[in-house]
Amino acid sequence: MKNTKIIMGLIAIFVILAASGCGPQKQQIEVRVHEGTEGLKMSFIEKSPPDEAYEGERMQLVVELRNKGAYDIEYNQGLLVLGIEREYVSAPDEFVQNPIMFSLTGRSLYDPIGGFDRKTIPLTVKTLGPQIETLTTNIAVTACYPYRTEAAAQVCVDSDIYGQREQEKVCTPQTLSMGTIQREGQELPRGQGAPIAVTKIEQKMLPHERDDMVKPSYMIYVKNMEDGLPVDIDTYDKACAGIGMQKRTLNVVKANVFLTDRNAQMQLNCTPKVIEAGKAGYIKLEDKEDFIKCTYEEGILKAMGTYTTPLIIDLDYGYTFTISKSVLLRKYV
Repeated sequence: MKNTKIIMGLIAIFVILAASGCGPQKQQIEVRVHEGTEGLKMSFIEKSPPDEAYEGERMQLVVELRNKGAYDIEYNQGLLVLGIEREYVSAPDEFVQNPIMFSLTGRSLYDPIGGFDRKTIPLTVKTLGPQIETLTTNIAVTACYPYRTEAAAQVCVDSDIYGQREQEKVCTPQTLSMGTIQREGQELPRGQGAPIAVTKIEQKMLPHERDDMVKPSYMIYVKNMEDGLPVDIDTYDKACAGIGMQKRTLNVVKANVFLTDRNAQMQLNCTPKVIEAGKAGYIKLEDKEDFIKCTYEEGILKAMGTYTTPLIIDLDYGYTFTISKSVLLRKYV
């Protein structure tokens, strides 16, 4: 996976593209890569599959794939699974027995649109039974892919948690909104270029076991902004296989959170966890949203005073969703 620890690129990613021309005046276009709430978008092209087909007829199922998020789906990590009623429709074994693999680059400074691909699956309508004049069958395609949300915010580290210092502070820890947009009359989270969005961060400074230190702590709120299902990043492929999935792996997002200090990154300890080892936490989005608590247990010296610094949030997860269409099958009479 690509390096995501470029702090400036996470906080504000803007690029100015100059329009072609010879004169000194050039049109400028602002591109915000880490914004939005979309990831992979999948659709059938028009009349594929058709609204109706006759027995023995061949038809092409053409699936369009677009990566509208800011993260790459790397080589053969994206999976498509065909869903058909095999007693009525057939497909070559290569499309039935194995997933179709794909990869798509995400939006970037150099490609603000994102990757695009098409997959074509040949289908054939089988001979209908003698008593069947017409019937409706469902043709579906399920996508499963790994993805990441990369978010960053400028937070306030205030070592004077009891307000004993007299000098004016450069900042005060407070709840940070990650931004909103207006869409169809609703105010929705702005997002970070992925279907799982960080919506707000609550900041708090906690006492440390040592009197000369404090522990920065953050409540990070996360929401699933699309209609798909997030799954454990380590088992996302099983969501397409339809086997081996357990309830504890559904709606799970893995969080790694870092506080930066003088160009160094310090990983915070996040809870709740699925396993005790490591500092990563796991958010369970049962109702599409929840929060995770991340604390820098090692602590910050009070002598550091009060200052602002970036908080880096990496959310890793698998994502799965299905598109489908009903086709009316007819017998030749």
